[in-house]
Amino acid sequence: MKHKVLIVDDEPLIRMTMESGLEDLGYQTRSAASIAEGLRAAEEFLPDAVLLDNRLGKGVGMEHVEDFKRIDEDMMVVLMTAYGSVSQAVEAIKLGVSDYVLKPFDLEEVDLIISRGM
Repeated sequence: MKHKVLIVDDEPLIRMTMESGLEDLGYQTRSAASIAEGLRAAEEFLPDAVLLDNRLGKGVGMEHVEDFKRIDEDMMVVLMTAYGSVSQAVEAIKLGVSDYVLKPFDLEEVDLIISRGM
């Protein structure tokens, strides 16, 4: 069974690269460019994992972790950010984030995080 991964990031190149790379690794993927689009996609696609960018235009991904968890409390949410700190990572974990990854990252790292979480 292929695990389903939703990528929520406002950068088209990141979405395209992540989708293509994760599909090559055997995942079924979808992507969204905003929190609202991501939540709609999560309700329809019911992903096993969400890769959620923390800075999405005017939105903050970390503020919506609970919204994704309301769709499925077992849904793994991985917060992605280019502007990380230890205090932010701790806060994210308290909000229910399964893992926290700093950009730039490679697909092998993301694959390992998802595999560990499943």
